[in-house]
Amino acid sequence: MDCFDINRLIQTLNPVQKEIVMAPERPTLVLAGAGSGKTRVLTTRIAYLAAKGVNPRGVLAITFTNKAAREMRERLTDMLGIGVGGEVTASTFHSFGLWFLRSFAGLRPGILDDADQTRLLKKLVGAANVQDKRIDSGLIAQVLAKMKDSMLTFEQAIESINPFLAKTRGLALFEIIKAYEAYLKKENLADFGDLLLRPVRLLEQDPGILEQARRRFSHVFVDEFQDINFTQYRLLKLLCQPNRPLFAVGDDDQSIYGWRGANLASILRFEEDFSEPQVFRLEQNYRSTRVILEAANGVIKKNNSRRGKTLWTENTKGSPIQLIEASNEFEEGRMAAEAIQRLINDGKDPGEIAILYRTNAQSRALEEALLGVGIPYLILGGVKFYQRREIKDLLAYLKFLANPCDTLSLYRLAQNPPKGIGEVTLQKLSDLKELVGHDYLTLLTTEMLLSPLKSQAKKLLALGKKLQEMNEGIKNASSLSDGLLCVVNESGLEAALLSKPEREAKERVENLYEMVALARSLEATQGTMELQDYLDHVSLMTDLDQAGSRTGQVLLMTLHQAKGLEFPFVFLVGLEDSLLPHSLCRDLPNQIEEERRLFYVGVTRAKERLFLSLCRYRFGPMGKEPREPSPFLGDIPRELIERVSSPNEGWLSSIVGSSQFSRQTHRG
Repeated sequence: MDCFDINRLIQTLNPVQKEIVMAPERPTLVLAGAGSGKTRVLTTRIAYLAAKGVNPRGVLAITFTNKAAREMRERLTDMLGIGVGGEVTASTFHSFGLWFLRSFAGLRPGILDDADQTRLLKKLVGAANVQDKRIDSGLIAQVLAKMKDSMLTFEQAIESINPFLAKTRGLALFEIIKAYEAYLKKENLADFGDLLLRPVRLLEQDPGILEQARRRFSHVFVDEFQDINFTQYRLLKLLCQPNRPLFAVGDDDQSIYGWRGANLASILRFEEDFSEPQVFRLEQNYRSTRVILEAANGVIKKNNSRRGKTLWTENTKGSPIQLIEASNEFEEGRMAAEAIQRLINDGKDPGEIAILYRTNAQSRALEEALLGVGIPYLILGGVKFYQRREIKDLLAYLKFLANPCDTLSLYRLAQNPPKGIGEVTLQKLSDLKELVGHDYLTLLTTEMLLSPLKSQAKKLLALGKKLQEMNEGIKNASSLSDGLLCVVNESGLEAALLSKPEREAKERVENLYEMVALARSLEATQGTMELQDYLDHVSLMTDLDQAGSRTGQVLLMTLHQAKGLEFPFVFLVGLEDSLLPHSLCRDLPNQIEEERRLFYVGVTRAKERLFLSLCRYRFGPMGKEPREPSPFLGDIPRELIERVSSPNEGWLSSIVGSSQFSRQTHRG
């Protein structure tokens, strides 16, 4: 990129953005408010450095979702051109971890996703014959996450989760975790935590690899810095020290993942951890109206654990925030659906509208209301596409063909569709594999090796023949997508689905072919692709990567899932004490502050109109349960609120005081 181009690019920035892009090359923290153009600043900074002579190949830019990484790459390509922009390593943390293991350690593990991890842990718990029902796959997954995301010992992890179990059942838990780690090593698998922990351990223990990595990356950028956990922070520090500048962009006011290990201290203590740091604030918002931003500022300023900033905008003032007061969750759904219908009648696309809630259970009444008036909707966070049964079945075949030692995948494909091969036979086959030292595909295609299994040998050989045909189909195909088509056809999955009277059978078959279509689209953008590359891509996809790609449907999701997204029209429902803040998050001040940040995130998703709603009662296990308004509602300046209540539900004023809100209208 020539000097004229970069100067023209910089001139489009506001003064603070321009100052950040042209700042000295030192450790930099950018406190970027919602909608303040942080991705633009980050990518323009990379382009600016490239114009100054920094080799783009030495730039590492990390974020949390594939969607955000893809947006980075697209912007850099637009700025620098395909050749130069494509040299920047822009990826998610997990994708980078997998790339690092291959590039610097020659390791290529298969990825154990969350669903398969749960299956494996259930199997190990069953084998351990632990009688204590508190020790289940969920608890062990929690311990593993603590150990890997926070770099804790087993003792520290279990003590932080359940001190009583640490004392009484610690040994049993530890034995299951040892068996789990041994299984991953034997099968050449890595869970998501390993994709970060293993690179950190390699950098800590191997000075040669550490030096190679530091020579490879001269500049490190990270987005969503407030969301990083301890292991991710350790990875960044290892890559950057002693003299490589870290450029971190984040917003402490949007730190909402403490429950899964996000460490807010990394953003609060930046100056203590890096020498000669510089800190900037991006406070001009380009997304929302002034009314929405005033509400957001009123809410978040009540938190103590924050660096402090105030969002402002040159946008219009906008409409008042509507507060819907309902009798119960069904009336709340009805009133929200009626408001959405009015927006649609005014010409708004349903795809511009989002309904956000604290817990997934709240979606039921909302769904009923939307169905009742015929408004199309999509729930984000239902069964994820890549976790659907038919997709997991197809992936089992593909994972096995990529790694014929994969026991979990063999167990699944042997029974989907059913082949008359039970778990007892599969366990004997697994024992035989350990005894003779061959992979499963070799065993299944060699009659002599299967002789100890006697009566089941014929069925196993038939399975082996089919798998070998698929293997050759992939190897001999002109493209990976053609090879996948062969697997779909030869596996029998399509025929098995269509033989069932399920109404959604056709849709499930279409999902299988969608996997082939995905391969074709990847080949169109990335060229020739290996099977393992395809599997890695699928394993690292999340449901958030599909959000925002649909039109014509109202989107329903939790507040946690909404982070990073924006919508012209947002309905934030269930604003009651015990829902937001959640009843499980009331014990410690830091938990209440995270709940307040969660509310703030919801408010700042809205661009044009914001609708808030709450109920006087909700139906629980014991019948009608009275509710009180969320205390966060009282932090919104009263002149910004327009109350909308059903004719008989002017109850809110009696709870929070009639002076709390200034306008009120009634709709039946």
